Amino acid sequence: MTGVTRKAVDHAGPTTSNQLRSLPGQMPSVAIYTTPRCAFCLRAKDYLRSQGVPDEEVDVTGDDEARERLVERANGQRTIPQIFVGEVHVGGYTDLVRLDREGRFRPLLAGEAFPDGSGG
Repeated sequence: MTGVTRKAVDHAGPTTSNQLRSLPGQMPSVAIYTTPRCAFCLRAKDYLRSQGVPDEEVDVTGDDEARERLVERANGQRTIPQIFVGEVHVGGYTDLVRLDREGRFRPLLAGEAFPDGSGG
């Protein structure tokens, strides 16, 4: 897998009252597919960081295999960023923010699925 940059980013630090409080090991992994020059990718990563949510970034720049995995996991969507909590496809940056504002993102982080089994 040349060209794929995978890095686990731990945004741990002081937790404020509006940040997620969770014991280590309880939260499903959060994966975000990105490219370096994507403004919405940067916004999504900053948003996750502001909430104290660790993520695994997968840079799909020039990596056809990583891009194929992204398209498969995202049900044919090719845009970036694409965010997953465990196996649940959240969508892009605006989807992430919408889910959080609706109170549906934190339950995903706690390992709870939505009644229809989707993220949105």
